Amino acid sequence: MDPLHDYRSKRRPGRTPEPIPADPPVASTEPVFVVQEHHARRLHWDFRLERDGVLVSWALPKGVPDSPDRNHLAVHTEDHPLEYATFAGEIPRGEYGGGQVTIWDHGSYDTVKWTGDEVKVVLYGQRLTGGYTLFRTGGSNWMIHRERRQLPGRIEPMLARTGELPPDDSSWAYEMKWDGLRALAYISDGRARLLSRTGQDITRDYPGLGLTGARWQTPPTFTSEAGADVQAVSVQHGLEGIVAKRLTSRYEPGKRTGSWRKIKNVRQQEVVVGGWKPGEGNRAGQIGSLLIGVQDAAGLAYAGHVGTGFSQQTLRMLGELLAPLRRAASPFASPVPPEHARPAVWVEPSVVIEVGFAGWTKAGRMRAPTYRGLRPDKDPAGVVRE
Repeated sequence: MDPLHDYRSKRRPGRTPEPIPADPPVASTEPVFVVQEHHARRLHWDFRLERDGVLVSWALPKGVPDSPDRNHLAVHTEDHPLEYATFAGEIPRGEYGGGQVTIWDHGSYDTVKWTGDEVKVVLYGQRLTGGYTLFRTGGSNWMIHRERRQLPGRIEPMLARTGELPPDDSSWAYEMKWDGLRALAYISDGRARLLSRTGQDITRDYPGLGLTGARWQTPPTFTSEAGADVQAVSVQHGLEGIVAKRLTSRYEPGKRTGSWRKIKNVRQQEVVVGGWKPGEGNRAGQIGSLLIGVQDAAGLAYAGHVGTGFSQQTLRMLGELLAPLRRAASPFASPVPPEHARPAVWVEPSVVIEVGFAGWTKAGRMRAPTYRGLRPDKDPAGVVRE
């Protein structure tokens, strides 16, 4: 049986812009919902939930209730095709449902319960979030109820996964990736409380938090710009990168999901090797990390240490390359932190390597450098900070 038989029988192809697909329904991987404002003979709102590849639909004469204290009538109507979730436009006068249709809200949802007489869902939309229940009262008449929100005592921050720029900008929003502290704000009786990612109360560290917005700002979100353009701006301003968030994503406490992506600005820089630290654990007896620097007016300035990006073959090659270059004293003109200087094996500053890194600290050190390869074509005397 065609689940869209009733829908098709009420519409005439070519007379209405509404979608009338020829192919059988296919369910999506993430169920969607849509609420459409419908200015037909009588204004109402169409509440639609995807189920088995179609949109199960109810007409709400008074819209979605905004309070748990009152329910609204929901008249069950024919199933609509999934393509209707993005439909907006003018249905011609004289056609079934003639009038203007606009999308009032949309998003994804979770099913809590679904029977022939009761449907419980949790919505994740732009306007509607939280639990809603539809229950049959007789025939095609149902009621829709908004559940009371129960806030947890403490939740974990949602985390982002490192990844690449999304291929489809229209489904994502972009933000600058700011350096700083992750915290969640809990509001109760007009007072704010800040908890760090580890659950530590850090409210006292921000005494101006509770003032009508005088001492806090909300960073902008970019939805109409291409992700590559937003990233280019972050590079120009020396930021770590950007964060891409899927527009239909929900907040998943404590989880690191692909719905939030960190796109880091990986910079490249040639550096001079001035020494190395012996490894520990599975790197015992070989190089643990390289001590690196760049030239400035005073000589070779210490720029940090790089301990990632090496294969076992690369570590053996570097060990053989640096062994005959040992020297007694540090080649760096600037101080090397004691924890790195004490175990260091110093070498003549004649080997140049390339590293990728996230940025420079105020102290002139590289943030998160990663080994990328030898640069025998580079003169160590000409390696300066780019």
